[in-house]
Amino acid sequence: MVTATGWRGYEQGLERLHDAAPAAGEPAGAQPFEPPVLPPPPHVLAAAAAVGRTPAVLWDLPGLAARVTAVRDLAAGYDIRLSAALKACSTRPVLDRLRDWGLSADAATVGEIDLAEQIGFDTITATGPGFRPADIARLLGDGVLFDAQSPTQLAAAADVPAENGLGMRVRVPLPDQLCSSTSRGRVSRFGIDLDPALLERARAAGVRRLRVHTGESTPETLLFRARYAALVAAQLEGVDELNLGGGLLRLSRDPVAFKDALSAVDQSLTEHRREHGVALRSWVEPGAALTLDCAYLVTEVLDTAGAQGEAVTVDASAWNLAPWAFPSFYLVGERPVPYAGRVYGPSLYEKDMFRQTTGAGPEPARPRPGNRLIATSFGAYTLVHGRRFGEIPLPRQYFVSDNGWEDDGV
Repeated sequence: MVTATGWRGYEQGLERLHDAAPAAGEPAGAQPFEPPVLPPPPHVLAAAAAVGRTPAVLWDLPGLAARVTAVRDLAAGYDIRLSAALKACSTRPVLDRLRDWGLSADAATVGEIDLAEQIGFDTITATGPGFRPADIARLLGDGVLFDAQSPTQLAAAADVPAENGLGMRVRVPLPDQLCSSTSRGRVSRFGIDLDPALLERARAAGVRRLRVHTGESTPETLLFRARYAALVAAQLEGVDELNLGGGLLRLSRDPVAFKDALSAVDQSLTEHRREHGVALRSWVEPGAALTLDCAYLVTEVLDTAGAQGEAVTVDASAWNLAPWAFPSFYLVGERPVPYAGRVYGPSLYEKDMFRQTTGAGPEPARPRPGNRLIATSFGAYTLVHGRRFGEIPLPRQYFVSDNGWEDDGV
């Protein structure tokens, strides 16, 4: 039973966490999906010129391998396991490779569970608001590491035998100064708010795993949610596993900052083990951090506007493909030339426009109809959003290695 004394200990611990939080978080208006200003590598640029039909998405296989290896190995140095978020990318040949490289899969819907099982991931983690009681019973029976994220889901899972134990996603009371447009605490619609009765229900249900997530991570928010998860774990008997969530894109692009952040998390969990005698195994579930910068959109210029080509219309629809993306565009040629103009899609919709970040180079590109543009950072939260507004077909995907085409595409 969670006593009044125990609950006061939780509240005092939370107060200490808030007091220890830094005075400021991420810069106002920071966007997580802004790509690094790096042009496509030569083998991708060559493929962009050679691909027969546009629009097309080119996957940079050497880049993908290097990216996943870097994130995986850095996390492994702190005994943190990776579960790739399928909501970011569902391209099967990419998922096949993630499976072969030893990653697990994180699913947010029944459809993603089915996909993960078809791909053959050894371990599947899951949380999401759309799981019915029958779905929850199936997942727990199949050994999926399911984390209930509402009292209704927790009740549905409480009486179901769970091969790998039951988890619970808790809403993180992130300090106001660490919240932003991309980091959410109490206002998040996901996760369970804690009170003494809820903690008692979780204990009675045998919860052994906690999941926390606050959107795009900074070193400060990642450390806070790890410390908060450890605080909650101390209130429950038997919790030995934490899923620290995702939102690792910006951190993963800065290996030094990422290493420092994981080191701080590791130190915090080591302190928890010394104080409570429980070692908390840890997961993270990156999505964009693994795949975003490893794919490129190739699209043909259909029309131009302005004397210097200040705007172009292309054959790929931003509205259908890239509602969250911030690509950088380059004119395809012997060398990539940045294009800083406006890029519109082909649909009859005013807002069919790419949100881009490319700055003009010393020799600004002036594309003409028939030229090709290549857009960076197109490997996450793009094709998974794909729709066919205007009956515009989705791009075909191709896989490119240092030596040319890997296969004929999907």
